[in-house]
Amino acid sequence: MKKTLILLTMVLAFGLVNAQKAKRTSAYNYWNDGKLDKAKEYIDPAILDPSTMSDAKTWLYRGNIYLDIHRSVKPEYKALAPDALQIAYESYKKATELDVKKDYQPQIMVSMLSISEQLYNSGATLFQASEFSKAATDFEKAISVSQTMSTIDTMAIYGAALSYEGAKEYTKSASFYEQLVNLKVKNPLIYSSLCANYSELKQADKAEAILEQGRKLYPADFNLIIAQSNLYLQQNNPSKALASLTLAREKDSNNKSIIFAIGVTYDMLRSLPSKIRIGMSKDSVIKVLGQPEKISKTETAGVAEELLFYDNYSNTINIDKLGKVNFINTISSGQNQGDGKFNDTYFDKAVLAYKDAIAIDSNYFDAVFNLGALYFNKGGDIINEANKLPLGDKTYDVLVVQGNDHLRMSLPYLEKASRMHPEDTNALVSLKEIYTRLQMYDKQKEVNLRLQGK
Repeated sequence: MKKTLILLTMVLAFGLVNAQKAKRTSAYNYWNDGKLDKAKEYIDPAILDPSTMSDAKTWLYRGNIYLDIHRSVKPEYKALAPDALQIAYESYKKATELDVKKDYQPQIMVSMLSISEQLYNSGATLFQASEFSKAATDFEKAISVSQTMSTIDTMAIYGAALSYEGAKEYTKSASFYEQLVNLKVKNPLIYSSLCANYSELKQADKAEAILEQGRKLYPADFNLIIAQSNLYLQQNNPSKALASLTLAREKDSNNKSIIFAIGVTYDMLRSLPSKIRIGMSKDSVIKVLGQPEKISKTETAGVAEELLFYDNYSNTINIDKLGKVNFINTISSGQNQGDGKFNDTYFDKAVLAYKDAIAIDSNYFDAVFNLGALYFNKGGDIINEANKLPLGDKTYDVLVVQGNDHLRMSLPYLEKASRMHPEDTNALVSLKEIYTRLQMYDKQKEVNLRLQGK
């Protein structure tokens, strides 16, 4: 009796095992016939049953079914599993773990490659739709799939970097760009993009270092030259920026933005020295002007001093034994200006650059406005110098005429800028001051009304 009971139990268990394997086979057949709803219905229980859940074939079939659900163009099949691609990936990973004899590896590898492509394409679509965080997630999944196959998907890494950058997650973005640099991927944009991320993270040293690395690898790359120029401008180092911008202009002589940036840089160069005053510390001078081209030791009346040479500014700065500025020598004019004033040596070059940009595009607002502002500021500087003169000084009238002449030169540009952007109050405020100064009261009244919104 006991033997009969044992035999019946064994037969029953064998029947259950065969029943589960039969369901798995049915799932395969339905999948093969393209009936994905039925295939899913039969494969889902098979991964939970002890008789089939440890068999690599079960997970392989499941992966195949869910991958085709994801790829299906039929809405009713798509609705079966919105996360079908992820389920397919997990199924193939499980199949790989259980396939100790590597019987199914060729099939799994082909399917994994397809999943990687699907994830990459999904990431690209999301990126185009500006859904950057979701795009980054899919690109990272594509990277993970490739790692499962012991391969490196540099395109997916690049996609993740771009996506996190779009999402303004600069730490994550930088980490993916760094991977591409370490993998020696040949693309100069990687270096300029990584520099931009470092700049956003306020990591100036890293930004400069990665650009130098990129420039060594791609010395003629236009984007890297521009990136380097922008970095130097951000660091308030116009002399280095000018060198990069000049090189960029040689490569693209009709690029109005580059020529405009050169004008801005000359404008910065002319304004920086004016911030140096007698009594400033040596460290303060270097903070404003950057490192000097040369430092030499000298002795004046038996007192040791240092000379800071700034060829870009045509000036030498004397530093006394206490580390303070005690004299400024304007080399370009041959005049010693111990009161701390600098000659304006870059005004004409800034004017020329802005005019060149306007010659390319007569409606280039930034260049039109900046040229007007340059003349306006120059006129104001000259008039301020006149007002500092002692009463009765004969040069007063000469300086006032020069100042007013510069204000008149600013008018056509500021007036045009105001017509181009009527809502821009900066141009209007400057025009009001000019009209008042030049006694053009009708125009002053008109500007007042505009400023009052009438």
